[in-house]
Amino acid sequence: MAGSSGEERSIAMHSTERSVLKRRFILFQLLAFASFASMNYYNVYLKSVGFDSIRLGIWASITSVIGMVTLPLWGVLSDCFRLTKAAWILSMAVYGVCYALLPVFGKMPSPLPLYAVLVLYSVVKQPTHSLQDAWSMDVLTPHGIRYTEVRGWGSFGFAVTSILFSFALSERVGMALDGVFFLTLAMAAVLCVLVLRFREPAGQEDLSVAKMTAQYTEDDTSKKEQETGYPLLLFRNYEFAAAFIMVIALAVYSSLTITFYAYILEHAGLSPNAYGRYSGIGAFVQMLCMALLNRFGKRIPPAYILAAGGFLAAGENLLYSAANGNAMMLMACTLWGFEMAINVSVLPAYLHSLVPPDRSATAQTLSGTAVMLFSIVGSLAGGVLVDRIGISAFTRGTAVFQAGMTCLFLLTLALGRRVRRP
Repeated sequence: MAGSSGEERSIAMHSTERSVLKRRFILFQLLAFASFASMNYYNVYLKSVGFDSIRLGIWASITSVIGMVTLPLWGVLSDCFRLTKAAWILSMAVYGVCYALLPVFGKMPSPLPLYAVLVLYSVVKQPTHSLQDAWSMDVLTPHGIRYTEVRGWGSFGFAVTSILFSFALSERVGMALDGVFFLTLAMAAVLCVLVLRFREPAGQEDLSVAKMTAQYTEDDTSKKEQETGYPLLLFRNYEFAAAFIMVIALAVYSSLTITFYAYILEHAGLSPNAYGRYSGIGAFVQMLCMALLNRFGKRIPPAYILAAGGFLAAGENLLYSAANGNAMMLMACTLWGFEMAINVSVLPAYLHSLVPPDRSATAQTLSGTAVMLFSIVGSLAGGVLVDRIGISAFTRGTAVFQAGMTCLFLLTLALGRRVRRP
């Protein structure tokens, strides 16, 4: 009886520690994504200090090139030295400092200090997200807490802060845009201190994780074969190759639209400072759509959900091209929320389902690389097109591109099934 009582106390204690750990990481996600809300105003600020569409496109391409080169280095170094938390703190601290320096260097006669900050920001932009995901999963998984249980709170923090920033920048309050960037440094500093003081608990490992680790250690031959596998061989899978049509079609917002969003708002007769309002509302819609997908998505083949996302994205850009006020922008950002929910939840799961389990990380890496390459080329071309034909014609062309890619995806799948049919 005494042994049983001690065991019950141990289970209760572990359950309490698990709840505390989960609450702390919910707070972590809220604060981290709240600080990311200022990213809405990165290109808005650059436009306000004289960057035209061509220069915005060039710097978006430079950022993608730097990110594609440096991101693997951050991952390798943090894994080799087992310093994922320290690497995240460093990247987050530099991110906050860069944002605080933007309004300082942006007012200088020489553009060189501003260019230096933009390059440094490009080095840490993606790691602040990737290392945050990696560290969170490293801490939570051994305690049986799924990352998805806390990640949604990050979207909530981003949405609320985006709307608050938009309100603060409105004529009613009148805060200068510089204030957003100085607040970002303050939030990043507080978050870095809290994470630095956090002590990772030495909890019991989740049984499934332990089994996976043991299996990987024992099967050394299989491990070597996995490491020497050639990633591009995955494209021999017809459906996997076809999925990359939608990888590109759904990447248009993050790779192109966000760079020129200030032009879209001006075309609609709105202030670029209102970007946070629409981004925040879109994030709330995204959370709602992800909940609906989790509940009902299994009833619909994922390929059809992806196609729906492609057509929603095309509709979003058509609304941008014709927007002349708040109502149409609200409709556009609502479509964006549904589209992004499909992009961040259904697309990764669909790619995962098309490859062997040991190739899942490779599949996601190939997807990310394809998006970065598209961003490099698309941002350069987009900057020139916006300058030559205007934002309205550009967004119409983007809508046609996304609808055409989606139709090509459906046609490719149909032809593939017909070829394989006996």
